[in-house]
Amino acid sequence: MKESEDQITAGAKKRSTKNKRSRQKNDQATLAEIKLELERKVQQKTKELEEFSEKLDLINGELEDTKKRLHKKREYLINSERMISVGQMTASIVHEINNPLTAIISLVSAISMECKDSHKVTRYNNMLVHNINKLRSLTFSILSFVNPVTYDSVEYVDINSAIEELVAFYGYEIKKKDIQFSTELSGNLPNLLMPKIKIQQVILNVLKNAVFAVEAETGKVTVKTSKENGHIKIEVEDNGKGISKQAVKNIFTPFFSTKEKKEGSGLGLFICKEILDKYHGTIDVNSVHGKLTTFSIKLPIAKIKDNN
Repeated sequence: MKESEDQITAGAKKRSTKNKRSRQKNDQATLAEIKLELERKVQQKTKELEEFSEKLDLINGELEDTKKRLHKKREYLINSERMISVGQMTASIVHEINNPLTAIISLVSAISMECKDSHKVTRYNNMLVHNINKLRSLTFSILSFVNPVTYDSVEYVDINSAIEELVAFYGYEIKKKDIQFSTELSGNLPNLLMPKIKIQQVILNVLKNAVFAVEAETGKVTVKTSKENGHIKIEVEDNGKGISKQAVKNIFTPFFSTKEKKEGSGLGLFICKEILDKYHGTIDVNSVHGKLTTFSIKLPIAKIKDNN
């Protein structure tokens, strides 16, 4: 009886071992299948990632091309706005050139008549040289403003001199409007580092808007410069009709204008902001509707390189 029980137990153990080996084989087969499936999925995902990467490279290339085209269009807009400004100032430019030319003609005639009086000849000659230099300075300013070759040339800019140059060939438009115009330029200001022509374009645009906004005879426009927290601050203040709060919110939006369609493109202040953004500057407006408006431009002071 005992022997029979031992046989049954041995048989059970044998069957258990056999079943265990069978399960191990099945598990190994299953693991092999899972491994193959995982490898297949990894290969598939790797292929998908490679295809996606190629698509991304293609999209990045297209985005870069689009970025370049947008940059060219933005520069074209800025150049166009600048040339429009020059066109609008033609009368002012001609008048400012005509004044020293008239003086030169008169002085030449006076010299020929007073050639015997050496003191008068010397004085007239000095006046002649002064007017010729004034004319040369004016034409140089105009050429600098118009010439696109130097448009992106970064340089150290004396902001006060840049403003004085600007006023020199826009002065006639101010006189023609018959308004009070003044400048309050702080002395010994540090330089800016940017193309002079671009900051002049920004100031000219704001200045033109200020002159347009004020009334003849009672109008006042003031341009100020100062130093503030590592920045040069330029303010253009006028006592015109002001700008509404709603208009202030949209003032730097392209094609937005408070002027009549024939008087403005709505791109001037947008372009000003684009230029200033590029050189880490800002432009803000503070306006009391019906009373006054102040545009504030801030640009970082140039860091002087230490040659040591």
